[in-house]
Parts: sequence; C-alpha cells; structure tokens
Amino acid sequence: MSERPLEELRSRRSILAAAAGAAAGAAVTLAAPTAALAVDTPVLANVDNATTAVTSITQGTADTGAFQANGDGTGFGVVGTTSGTLTAGVIGLAGDTTDSSYTAAADLDAGVYGYAAQSAISSGLYGEGPTGVYGYGDYGVYADGGSVGIFASAYPNGSAVHAHAGDGAPPAPTTNVALYATVTTSTQAGIYAKGRVIFPNRSGRVSFSAGQSSKSVTVTGMTSSNYAFATVQKSVSGLYVRAVVPASGKITIYLSKAVTSATYVAWLVLG
Repeated sequence: MSERPLEELRSRRSILAAAAGAAAGAAVTLAAPTAALAVDTPVLANVDNATTAVTSITQGTADTGAFQANGDGTGFGVVGTTSGTLTAGVIGLAGDTTDSSYTAAADLDAGVYGYAAQSAISSGLYGEGPTGVYGYGDYGVYADGGSVGIFASAYPNGSAVHAHAGDGAPPAPTTNVALYATVTTSTQAGIYAKGRVIFPNRSGRVSFSAGQSSKSVTVTGMTSSNYAFATVQKSVSGLYVRAVVPASGKITIYLSKAVTSATYVAWLVLG
C-alpha cells in the first residue's frame, strides 16, 4: 500500500478542524438566546418596569439606607398603591415583626401600615412637624389601644390635647392642660359625657363623727381662688352645709349644727 502524501493528510486535518469549529460556533449561537431569556431586564429609568416577582434591595453596609427617592416640585418622593382592599399601599416594619398584622397575614385595609417593636416607646408611625399627624375623614383619627387608645403629652407646659367644636379658627392653646376643650358658640358643648365622670383627686366624701360641726379636708393643689361645694349625704331635719371655705391645700366644711351620729358629706372642687 502506498503512503498518502503529506499534503493530503494536512488538508484532511484542516477540513476536520474547520468543521469542528463551525459546529462549536453553532452551538454557542443556539445557546446564547436561551441564556439571555433566563436573565431579567435591569430596572430602567423613566419607564414602568413590569415584573413578575418581588424586586428588592438589600443594603449590606451597616448604618446605611437601602433606598432613597427624591421628588421635585409637586412630585412625590415615594408613591405606593395597591388594587387590593384588605392590604396596604405602603408597609413599614421595624424590629421583631412576629406580632405584626403584616406577618400574620391579617387584613390591613390601609394606605400606610406601620409596625415597630424595638422598645417600649417604639411607634408604628412617627410624625413630626407643626402638625405631626393630620387625619381627615368620617373619623379624623380612630384609635383602638389595648391599654390606652390615644396618649398625648405636651412638653414642657402646653396643652396635650386641644379639641375644638365649631367653624372658624380655634382659640390659642393654653398651658399646663392635659385636655383643652373649646367651642365657637355658646350653643356648643366643650365636654359631653354620656356616662360617669370621675374626679379622683378633686372630689370625695368625708365622715363627721357625733358632736362635730366642721371638718377640714386636705386637697392637693387647692388655693383660696378655687371653687368648692359640699352636700350632706343624710336626711336630718335642720342639717345642711353652711359653708365650704377654700384655702391653701385644703377646704373646711361647716355644717349648720353638730351631728348626733356618723354622717357623710360629699365634696367637689373645681378650678
């Protein structure tokens, strides 16, 4: 058998190598579109980015924010909307969220839902400004607290709550008042209580022993300019409260005559 010329062997090798290269190139060409389809399009500016799953940003640097949005003019910094009726447009969570309605998948039905549980003074929503929180609706603010519905504090000496009924601007707030109620006209009521009204530190009853016709009662913060009232809690002919005299830190109740047996007298201080 005669040997093949060297040029023929080299030619056949070149043809085989070229064919292998073409096949590999075809494989890459076919695989490239498949790999591209598996990668989502990056978030783009100035367009609505349609997605099929949650898009999130996780900040790995301590003490650094994860996302910031800045609006210009009348534009909004962040707008959160939802087409659902039992969820929230914006949800803010801080601390351990185990007990939050969001984690429990409870019905929210809110434009903004906030939950925080880092400490005893954590707030689901914190508002600060000339008006910290403004609410408008059938109920401007609705509060349902496990122990306290609404807690308000005015530091150092303002009005914790100023409630006003009527049109027009309310009067200026006063100082050192927990609840300040004002009205526009005399036909409106500053305070309307359908139920018991309790004044634990400014009212009470005191017992007069047989033979007593006057008695002093300690009232913290009492001054001579306050108003004091008292009434006998027992029907005795000719027995009544003759006078209630306010003084610094106390009131003195005077009866029309000495009682013959233990008798209670109720008292109330205003102002």
